[in-house]
Amino acid sequence: MSTILTKTTNKTGVFSDSDRLTTGSLVRFGLRFSQFLFFILIAAGALAQSNPFRTKQTGDWNNSSTWEEDTGGGYAATLNTPDFNNASLVTILSGHTVTVTADVHVQSVVVNSGGAVIVNSSTTLFVEEDFSGVSFAVSAGAAITVNGTLDPSNLFISTVLVSGTMTNSGSVPTAVDENLTFDAGSTYIHLFTAGGTVPLAIWDAASVCEIQGLNVTATSPSNLNQSFGTFRWNTASLVGNISLTSYPSAIRGNLEIINTASKTVTMATATSVPAFSSLTIDGNLVNNAGNFVFTNALGAQSSITVKGDISITRTSTPSTVTLGVSNNNNITFNVEGNITLSGGGVLAKGSGTGVATLNFAKAGTQVFTNSSSTLSGSYVFVVNAGSTLNLGTSALTGSTSTFTLQTGAGLIVSEANGIATGTTTGNIRVGGLRSYA
Repeated sequence: MSTILTKTTNKTGVFSDSDRLTTGSLVRFGLRFSQFLFFILIAAGALAQSNPFRTKQTGDWNNSSTWEEDTGGGYAATLNTPDFNNASLVTILSGHTVTVTADVHVQSVVVNSGGAVIVNSSTTLFVEEDFSGVSFAVSAGAAITVNGTLDPSNLFISTVLVSGTMTNSGSVPTAVDENLTFDAGSTYIHLFTAGGTVPLAIWDAASVCEIQGLNVTATSPSNLNQSFGTFRWNTASLVGNISLTSYPSAIRGNLEIINTASKTVTMATATSVPAFSSLTIDGNLVNNAGNFVFTNALGAQSSITVKGDISITRTSTPSTVTLGVSNNNNITFNVEGNITLSGGGVLAKGSGTGVATLNFAKAGTQVFTNSSSTLSGSYVFVVNAGSTLNLGTSALTGSTSTFTLQTGAGLIVSEANGIATGTTTGNIRVGGLRSYA
């Protein structure tokens, strides 16, 4: 027997957050008040004569054989297809895939775990207001593939809630971020041969935005200036180096560089909008097979903070994280977790006259491990007060690098020569000044 997932109306963090009640939100709501009145009148008439639908089998949305309708005596075969005017609830059951082959306006749709919706190219699935809080729900384990257009821009109370997976190679135009919500555990896959627009949305800290494709033209995706959960770059067939035209304003999960096809991806440049000044990654920084540059030719000082661990591991292709290229302004790199360089992975200061300061800033003990890898360039190494840096047998290097152990900081060394002078032995192999408070 199939299980039908019914919608709840108490989804937290969508419209109940007090920080959403800003002047901008109220203005947007005021501008859309005419829509509110319009849909009140339409819904009042539509709901009076609407019935619940559920899938009978895999098929096209506009084919009645795909559906069953409950007209009062239980679900049975129907000659109708569900839309905004005749359906009080539409449920896509597990194991069924419904393909939208003609434009349709819908509301109160639930895609159960194991179910799927595909929106064909040159076709639009309009999501209309149902006043429940969630007008279209993609459950955990369910999927929606947008090759055409998924349009929730008329929503002003409810949202499209994705708890499963959305794959987009078409268009998802949202009027405001509240139109689309990526829940904890959800994944958005940006699958364009070139560029494309990442939809404006609310991203849970445990959601994933994954960039794939870009295998025809190395054009930057747009609309990246958002606060994401995990931001993942995975372009195994990237055809050229790429500089992003916009960049995440915050990453509340991990920054994961899975594959750049041996090309270089640069996050922020002198022409980025808005101008780059700082980025905080609340989770980990992971690079398994890619070349990633944080900044290029910036016009001002900047800072990057990683609150989790850093892991740069070369697999089949080079894995390099570079703080800056052609940067003549200082950059500060604050790390609050462990740093692991292995298999030939590289953490590079980059080029330019700007100074790169690497602050070991964990409250407690953090471990630096360099195994057959490279810490490239010269840094200002600082172990902050309250942090204990465990170098094991690894070394901090740089012909002009400096090292400062602040008052209240600690240092653990296990290399045979311990704290030695010079740049060839010991745990501290910097050519500049050393200070052990």
